Amino acid sequence: MHVAEQALFIAVSRLLWGFDIQKKIGADGQPIIPDENSFHPGVMSDPNDFEVDIKVRSPAHERVFRREWELADKSARPVKTSLTKRMSKHNLGLLKSGNLGLLSTFKDFKDLKFPLLAF
Repeated sequence: MHVAEQALFIAVSRLLWGFDIQKKIGADGQPIIPDENSFHPGVMSDPNDFEVDIKVRSPAHERVFRREWELADKSARPVKTSLTKRMSKHNLGLLKSGNLGLLSTFKDFKDLKFPLLAF
């Protein structure tokens, strides 16, 4: 198996291990079923946005995610600092306050944006 496939497998496995992912429930109490034919047009098409409920399976799962996130963030800090200095030196304006998206921290799982691949 290719390295990229292995990394994707690990990331998806961790998400499925730690989160309950279910259809969003509408105001009428019924699940909102995304249209399976709703895609952005183009050569590299991807599905249109749809709502979903994602919840941490348990406090124990959340502790594991937070611990691993902190370790990943700590190990990435030197890279973030170095890139921030380089980018600001060249005034490319691509980074704000050392924030590299996936490598930045978050306060609550409600703030989490996918993909969660940083741990």
